Amino acid sequence: MLYAADGLGCHLNGRPCRVSATQTLTRGIVSFTNAASFKAAQREAAWQRILGHRLSQRRVVGRLRPRLGRLRRLELMLDPVMNPYDCGPFPVILREAGGYFGDWSGRETIYANEALSTTGNCCPRSCA
Repeated sequence: MLYAADGLGCHLNGRPCRVSATQTLTRGIVSFTNAASFKAAQREAAWQRILGHRLSQRRVVGRLRPRLGRLRRLELMLDPVMNPYDCGPFPVILREAGGYFGDWSGRETIYANEALSTTGNCCPRSCA
């Protein structure tokens, strides 16, 4: 079970949980649902810049896939199409674990209809 609260940290099965400590994106793993969705959402240029970092890629299916059980396993998760009801708890979980969840412009939000979560090694503004 994964849980977090503002100022109280993030815990996985009762133990403190942090985002990955990987220092560079070139050694990281990026998660996404469908590479074609970046073009459809007019984010293809951003996707190509991310691919330039030569991250390992993991295509993951299902809306609740990424942000929970993958702490410490991914450095970057991108989704150019995201509904608020799919990601409500993620900002506090990622923040308390030392990471970021929000839009591609660097605003912590679930209402941007897009999502980016990271360990902090990828500045959200650089992905936009």
